[in-house]
Amino acid sequence: MYIGNTVQNQGYAPQVAFFSGNASTTAFTLPSPVATTAQLIVSVANVVQNPGSAYTVSGNTITFSSAPPTGTNNIWVEYTSLITQVIAPSPGTVGSAQLQSGVALANLGYTPINKAGDTGVGTLALASNAGITFNNSGVITGASTTLNDYETGVYTPTLSFSVSGSVSYSLNSGSYTKIGNLVTVTAFFVLGSVSSPSGNTTLSLPFNTNSAYGYLGSGNCAPYSLATGAYAVTVENSGSNSFYIWNFANGTRSSIASYLTSSSQLHITLTYVATF
Repeated sequence: MYIGNTVQNQGYAPQVAFFSGNASTTAFTLPSPVATTAQLIVSVANVVQNPGSAYTVSGNTITFSSAPPTGTNNIWVEYTSLITQVIAPSPGTVGSAQLQSGVALANLGYTPINKAGDTGVGTLALASNAGITFNNSGVITGASTTLNDYETGVYTPTLSFSVSGSVSYSLNSGSYTKIGNLVTVTAFFVLGSVSSPSGNTTLSLPFNTNSAYGYLGSGNCAPYSLATGAYAVTVENSGSNSFYIWNFANGTRSSIASYLTSSSQLHITLTYVATF
């Protein structure tokens, strides 16, 4: 009966190892590893050595505290135990330094994901410093199959006006999810003071819009509390690095600037194509 890791035994045939001293070498390689100096009887020039001070062992290396004198086979090492216990390492204690160089991951029970340039294994490849490349077939010629960004986070959204005016906030909070170059944004405002806003009302973004895609994007604004006259409020890409918030009243599009008051609340959601 035992407590702990299952004991795995490794047997050694009885043996004595001989070495020749040269008055300078202190470390010698044993034919089989040992766990402690108590597993060896060591003699130098027919003088038995003290295992507590004359030498140390580490694996299959014996190291003397002082170099044995010159002589042919004047060092002999006798194994006192025919069985050496091999203890399984505790979880999380083995790192890359303990692994043999060149060991394939498949031999360790892992299925490798391709690195850049590999073919024929799996459906994913790790593009060099550029993300994950999907091995798709039948995609449109020239289409990208590399996912080179994924992140979620928060940002502080703001409103501004193209002509004049300013606004303060009782609350302005925003969050986003970015997958590749596609960004989904949620912003919430509770306005404080509003000072003579005029012109287009612009919402700030966590990432710049991408002109290569024609500043694509669309969204919606839910006016929890706006001045009378605001009807369907929508969000539209401004054609630059921001979004306009429009009001549609009787089929006419206008800025929501004139409808904002100190009690206004806005909940905005939008999705757009960003630069990396």
